[in-house]
Amino acid sequence: MALTIDTGLQQVAETAFGDRRGALVALEPSTGAVLAMVSEPGFDPNLFVDGIDPQSWDALNNSPDHPLNNRAIAGLYPPGSTLKPYLALAALELGKRTPKSTIVDPGYFMFGGRRFRDDKPGGHGVVDMYKALVASCDTYFYMPANDLGLENIAHFVGQFGFGAKTGIDIEGEATGVLPSPQWKRRHFKKPGQQKWYPGETISIGIGQGYNAYTPIQMALAVATLAENGVEAGAGDRHQVGMGHPGAVEAVGGLAVLVGPDLLQRRCVDLRVAARGDECRHAADGAGAQGHLNVRAGGALQREPHPFEIDGGGRAVHRGLSFRPLPATLASSSG
Repeated sequence: MALTIDTGLQQVAETAFGDRRGALVALEPSTGAVLAMVSEPGFDPNLFVDGIDPQSWDALNNSPDHPLNNRAIAGLYPPGSTLKPYLALAALELGKRTPKSTIVDPGYFMFGGRRFRDDKPGGHGVVDMYKALVASCDTYFYMPANDLGLENIAHFVGQFGFGAKTGIDIEGEATGVLPSPQWKRRHFKKPGQQKWYPGETISIGIGQGYNAYTPIQMALAVATLAENGVEAGAGDRHQVGMGHPGAVEAVGGLAVLVGPDLLQRRCVDLRVAARGDECRHAADGAGAQGHLNVRAGGALQREPHPFEIDGGGRAVHRGLSFRPLPATLASSSG
């Protein structure tokens, strides 16, 4: 068994919690290695070595602190303002805002006859995207949430792992809740409760409402952001970009990953460099094989990974998923 825990960091984290409830997950962004994980209050695992006695088992099960619940991977919490950077990216990527788009924040946003308040009475004045992120201006993010709509928000932030298990090799990981109209129809039984109301989208924009994610999901999302969109899955999971199919364009020995919504090209500039001519041969059809070096921002992010083209023209390897572009598109793509 190989552990990635940094014992010094783990001790610092546990000491910092003291007697408080909560969870902490620290990841190495480039690899996804778990450096520290805390769930408090915890319990003494030595109680289970020779079989736990009934009194101790009863105490653990009936404790109001729920020490058997691993909050780091199973606790579900609203992300709050930590979701705002992802909403900002969605607004940029989908053309709803520019970095210089400004509003005058009076301290609230009116929608459907309801006043959605900012946390600062009187508002933040003139706010652009940079100031909105620095000051965590609620009013600013209410507006792009409304303009984007729930479907776009759910699709975009879902690419960062929200509402999906990370795949860490620890039992009991929760999926979380990535709100969408489909989720609401599945979750509620009464027709009146199944309907998604536009006003509910406003709160989604500041990480409230039905949003509910685990600390490890949040850590992985932040790690992906820190790595310019290259997701290093928790545990031993290797993925490129957001883990979604993309297109490989073989030009002069360089393969450029083009995400389905251009996220990788425009926001991440993720590039996959092939060894020799293998990538160009791989685009020829089924059975072709090669090795890929994954690079982001010019820095090597992964060791070479073998792949092969299946009968559907897809190059697949342990989470890497590429589709060669048709010749007509390849010649016109820059």
